[in-house]
Amino acid sequence: MDLPVDGSSEILRADPVARRRALTIVVVGGVLGLLAIQWLLPWARGRVEQAVYEGGLPQSAVCKSVLVGLMLVATSVAAFGVYAFRFGRRVVAEERFPPAGMTVVRDTRVLHGRAARLLGRAQAINGALLVVLAVVLFALCAYGFLALAFR
Repeated sequence: MDLPVDGSSEILRADPVARRRALTIVVVGGVLGLLAIQWLLPWARGRVEQAVYEGGLPQSAVCKSVLVGLMLVATSVAAFGVYAFRFGRRVVAEERFPPAGMTVVRDTRVLHGRAARLLGRAQAINGALLVVLAVVLFALCAYGFLALAFR
């Protein structure tokens, strides 16, 4: 195994509990996503088409519902962006990646000094960009919602 750029050879061992938890989240999320794509979305599309074309549901109500859903997605993306930004700032402040007290799901080489600061800054920048993009998406959806509401 090669030594990291910063010269340390410290390895943070994987936490088996965190690994099982992460694997469970990925598997359950994947199965739920697959079920939603295969059965829930076609069912919902059929119900919406039936309601719009046969039941008199205005298309604007469907559009408003989709925009509200996208605003909820934007909110969750912004929350993750804030987490990523704060995590990156913590790495920069400690000059250590992963920061002290963190659990990891695979054996991870600990970085110190300049390498950790660069990684932390990159993480903070990515988090900030996620927040900005989520705010833009939220604003566009809110504009569309208001445009539909007041026409």
